[in-house]
Amino acid sequence: MTSCCILPLVLVSLGATGVFIGQLTALYPYKRVTFSFSAAALGYGFWMAHRPVPVKDCGTGA
Repeated sequence: MTSCCILPLVLVSLGATGVFIGQLTALYPYKRVTFSFSAAALGYGFWMAHRPVPVKDCGTGA
């Protein structure tokens, strides 16, 4: 994540722009692994937010 998101932002802030930013491919071999993990995390988060709530948890709250 650092090499694709934070590092380019820092480099742009320091004035390094252009083709150099596009050449930051250190984590490219792990693209499928990180994409799979990200998709699984987003799916799990969506499921946790939209899952059916059990009836026993629908009390008055206090």
